[in-house]
Amino acid sequence: DTYYAQQYPVTHYTKDRGLPGNQVWGIYQDVQGYMWFCTSSGLIKYNGKSYKIFGTEDGLLDEIPLGITSDEKRNLWIAYDYGVSRISNGQIKNWKLKESEGQFTLFIDSYNRIWVHSLFFQGDVLYFLDTTLVNFSEEHSFKNQVIVSITEDKEGGILFITREGKVFRYFANQIKELLINDLVDSNVRYS
Repeated sequence: DTYYAQQYPVTHYTKDRGLPGNQVWGIYQDVQGYMWFCTSSGLIKYNGKSYKIFGTEDGLLDEIPLGITSDEKRNLWIAYDYGVSRISNGQIKNWKLKESEGQFTLFIDSYNRIWVHSLFFQGDVLYFLDTTLVNFSEEHSFKNQVIVSITEDKEGGILFITREGKVFRYFANQIKELLINDLVDSNVRYS
């Protein structure tokens, strides 16, 4: 018997192929098929043939995006060192969240809340409901945490994983610390 593995074509997008910057921190493909790259040269939109660079001259908060995702309304959300931008139907709205470096990252849950937290520094956990910014940490006395990841379990509970290795679960308007044994059947999804 002879077996053949399927070979998929791989394209490397680098400066040699026209990508404006080789340092890439985030990649996202939107529902229209456009590729978005968070690079050291700015936010790049790629249509399969050419690149368009977006930066502060276009209304974005910063020149160096760190992450990108979109919500169920097809709004693009971009994270930066100091805050977040949203692109909605070509209109840009910015939220400066910190005066000093925060290195923010994003997670969108099944309720379409856009969670924002600093990846490396102590700070508040925030989320957006549409364009309303909510300080989750203040509402739930969850201050001065260094969150390395936010994810959601199969029941819709939000899990916060800290740099210290602790896991907290927010569900039914309550937050509690979980032990490793509590996570065995949680069926966590990551993004």
